[in-house]
Amino acid sequence: MSWRRLYLRKSAKKLRGYSMGLPWYRVHTVVLNDPGRLLAVHIMHTALVAVFDPSDPVLDPMWRQGMFVIPFMTRLGITNSWGGWSITGGTITNPGIWSYEGVAGAHIVFSGLCFLAAIWHWVYWDLEIFCDERTGKPSLDLPKIFGIHLFLSGVACFGFGPFHVTGLYGPGIWVSDPYGLTGTICKSSVGCVNASFQLCQRGIYTPLISRSSYQIQAKARVF
Repeated sequence: MSWRRLYLRKSAKKLRGYSMGLPWYRVHTVVLNDPGRLLAVHIMHTALVAVFDPSDPVLDPMWRQGMFVIPFMTRLGITNSWGGWSITGGTITNPGIWSYEGVAGAHIVFSGLCFLAAIWHWVYWDLEIFCDERTGKPSLDLPKIFGIHLFLSGVACFGFGPFHVTGLYGPGIWVSDPYGLTGTICKSSVGCVNASFQLCQRGIYTPLISRSSYQIQAKARVF
């Protein structure tokens, strides 16, 4: 038996003694000193989040999730369908890949890949990369790993503002009047304040938060 397995077994025995009086979420103690399976449960959580939202008892069935997803996709610039219709009315001949069905299908495929990755990491939890070969103890620099993930999430947050919302590399964002009577996809300009009345290129006011400037400021807070 390797030092790594012996160390993890001793840690599991210690945690087993501490977890007797804990409630149902004591399962977290099982993966506390197990980096492989800790990674597996987080990947599985990402897979579940990417497919559907189980928190609503009315919209919980899979076939009703479109009532959640379609408004959010429209807000982010998806207006066309592979069926030839558009949310703004009219007929579409070439909706492209990123239609309502395309975005939904991409999330389903991504969820399936995360599901398989979670199973792989749960089965092959004892990887050499997680432990020091000389001592057999875990050698992960957790603060460094957390910093890398925080930096990458900040880059994604920053990119969403000046690229997707402004239309530099993306469709823009759905804007409408305060009563929701009219609406269209517009390219939102970068502002210096959080709340402002912006005039888009098609003449529709939106009394909403300047999302492009908000995403950029959120990125600045990360640093």
